[in-house]
Amino acid sequence: MRRVLPILILLVAGATWAQDSQAVRYGLFIGANDGGRERVTLRWAISDAERLAGVMNEIGGISARDSFVLSDPNRRELDAQFEFLKARIESDSERYRRTEL
Repeated sequence: MRRVLPILILLVAGATWAQDSQAVRYGLFIGANDGGRERVTLRWAISDAERLAGVMNEIGGISARDSFVLSDPNRRELDAQFEFLKARIESDSERYRRTEL
């Protein structure tokens, strides 16, 4: 029981912090199985990015609305996503005390 109590306290505190209406968190999760011609193609990078996004949605304080997953993106897609996030963060910074990426 002594070991369970600190874990429960951390979970409750984390959940309370994640619901803080004064802060908003964004997540950008990128998975790239194709590392280039000289590299072995990975099998799980994209699914790992998707799963990590899911975990952060469930217990990491990032809502699904503010979570973005890119799969094997090219440079143009990365630049576009960062521009989108920049505009979104600037817009939300007026409503929230703190924004985090």
